[in-house]
Amino acid sequence: MGVYGAGLYGAGLYGGGAVVVDRAPEPRHKAPGPLTCRVTNQAGQWAYLNAFGKTSGLSFVWGYPGGPQSAQVSVDIAPQVDIPALVQGASFEIIRGASVGWRGKVASITPGTPRQIQVDGLAGLSTREVALVTGSLDDIVDASISNGMPWTRPATLTGGWTTTDVPITTTLDQVLGSGLTPLGKRWTVDNLGAVRSQVDPTGTPTLLIRVTDPAIPVTLNKYVTRVTVHYTDTTSGLPDWLPVINTAAEAKFGRVVGEILLSPYVTYTSTEATAAGQLYLDRVSPRLTLTGSFTVTNGQITTGQGASVDLADIKNISGKLARLQFASPLRDAQLGSVMAFDVVIGECTYDDDNATLSVSPVDAGLTPAQILFGAQGGGDYVSPYA
Repeated sequence: MGVYGAGLYGAGLYGGGAVVVDRAPEPRHKAPGPLTCRVTNQAGQWAYLNAFGKTSGLSFVWGYPGGPQSAQVSVDIAPQVDIPALVQGASFEIIRGASVGWRGKVASITPGTPRQIQVDGLAGLSTREVALVTGSLDDIVDASISNGMPWTRPATLTGGWTTTDVPITTTLDQVLGSGLTPLGKRWTVDNLGAVRSQVDPTGTPTLLIRVTDPAIPVTLNKYVTRVTVHYTDTTSGLPDWLPVINTAAEAKFGRVVGEILLSPYVTYTSTEATAAGQLYLDRVSPRLTLTGSFTVTNGQITTGQGASVDLADIKNISGKLARLQFASPLRDAQLGSVMAFDVVIGECTYDDDNATLSVSPVDAGLTPAQILFGAQGGGDYVSPYA
């Protein structure tokens, strides 16, 4: 029957029927196969891009918070060749073997040789989606879904937080960031478009990353030991403030004050304002952290059991708790008594041509206001360290 079912234009390349591949069982430790890109238009026609020409420059991003963010790829194809399935708005999938590792929608196609394709991931679509209503996060997300956003909402996004009203802001990702991050939660979208809220993982790291990047930035700077929280009180309806203090850090490092202004569109009890301040303080108290991304290659990320992790499987790397082990490349990357600490992995970008992964710990490179309110902002921050 062959790779394309009943032929090139039957139930195969353009048809959408089942694909049957006759092959012997794969060796247990065989390296992962190549990545392929498949597009499907609104009429259900689909095509593998590599069937029309060599693909190159494939890179794709998975964020935490978020999910599949963006991707790009080029196809070496003559200008006169038409791919009916490749149109703006077509579904786009990145596949290894039988597994779909990333999904999105084609955002733009640039003619030429090679033909360049830009893709918005299912989470990245939120940056183009304007919030339609006010109300709870559930109300806002549901309104976008009813308007055609390719998401589902399996459960409430705001559990445990009594104040859920948020104003219309520019885009859906801003609403989610502003509404969830002060509660100690982050939003995620999976490969099927299901949007959820979750807390950062804690406990025993599930990944070990051996870092030898000589340019990796590690810092103990830009910390605070107490924060002044400005908010609108639920009972009085008037502006109020309260302090949240890391007593142990202040005893050691001195009094370093930060300030946060919770949304003036939302009222807070003192308990809620304290919780938001404590969340912020937990993330910006004196700590060893990273201010940027670093790059790893095959073999540098393993599970706790020592199995090598496929770097292209970024949906199972982003959002995970990882232990970073730093080794000096000047010492042949020996891992003797090296520095190590744990981080939650944020954004991951896979470069297929070079088989490398760029990794950013969550909150790395963000301002304190962005740490509290989400990467797009949503509140104001005043600090001598800003």
